[in-house]
This record gives sequence, structure tokens and C-alpha cells, in this order.
Amino acid sequence: MQCVLLLLLCCAGAVNSKAQPIHYNTTSKRDPSKLNIHLVPHTHDDSGWLKTFEQYYWGTRQDVQMAGVQYVLSTVVQALLDNADRKFSYAEMSFFTRWWHLQTPRVQQQVRHLEASGQLDGVNGGFVQHDEAAAHYAAMIDQTTRGRRFLNSMFGFVPKVAWQIDPVWPLGHAGSAAVSSSRLRGAALWPC
Repeated sequence: MQCVLLLLLCCAGAVNSKAQPIHYNTTSKRDPSKLNIHLVPHTHDDSGWLKTFEQYYWGTRQDVQMAGVQYVLSTVVQALLDNADRKFSYAEMSFFTRWWHLQTPRVQQQVRHLEASGQLDGVNGGFVQHDEAAAHYAAMIDQTTRGRRFLNSMFGFVPKVAWQIDPVWPLGHAGSAAVSSSRLRGAALWPC
């Protein structure tokens, strides 16, 4: 009954022609009198789960999964340029490097500015977001090194946070992920 009532209230609000748009304070200022909720917009773009790398990047085979990584990157960059209070965390350097090399020098300069200002963050820096249960630690280190080399050569930094958001449910996180992250100079491991 409560779900039905909530649904009716939501629908009633949706057809109210006098409803005003809601404006949110998106600045990073905290208000101690309110509950502060931190949303972390980020990617989790598999580079070969249900589709091939190319199909994910270009957005083909939408019948398999609705995904087109190039569009995600282009719209995120534009949204960050439109509002300096926005931030975004990007994790998979395999897609990012493909997208980067197809951009104009102007867009590349804008992205460098977004990274330098802290709006765009390359978390973990891995070439892919590796699975934990099936990946060997040497492969984890190799693919993370490859992605971080790209970030260091293009932007002059190496991520300090190891971002691991692909645990094999229900098994959880593997110890090798934490070990490989710490050996790659990750200051913190952020398992989600």
C-alpha cells in the first residue's frame, strides 16, 4: 500500500503544471546543519564483458547492451566545462586513451585543464577495471602500469587512490588487489 501511495504522489507531482524546477546547491561547501551526501560520478566501463572493446567504445550492438563509451566521455567533458562545480572520476584508461587520441588539440587542452583543476580525475589508472577472482596479480600490475604510464605521460600524474569497483559478487575483494595497489604506490584502496 505504501508503494502505491508513493507512486501516486510521484505521478501527481509529475503532472502538476505549477511545479517549479528544483535547484540544487552543487558547490563543495558543507552545511553542518544538514546531512551531507557525497555522490561520486564515475565510470565502470567493461572493456570486454558482454561486447567487444570496439562495440563498447563505438556503441554498436545496442541489442546486447546499451553502451557507447565515446559518448559518455564526450558528454562528461562538456558537462564539466559547463559547470566548474562538477567533478567526475574516470577509471578505465583503455577507453580513455582511444578517445583521447581521436580528439582535437583544443579538446585535449580542455581536458588537461579539467584534470589540473581537479574536475576530472583518473582514479586507479588501470588500463581496465580488472576482475579480482580470475585475474593473476602479475596481470593486475601490468594493466595498471600501462594505464598509469599513459596518465603520467599525458598529464604528469599518477593516481594516489586505487579504485576497485569490480569485485566478483558474492566473493568480495581479493587480497591480491590490495597488495598490487599498495605496491603500485596507491595511497588508498577504495573498494566499492
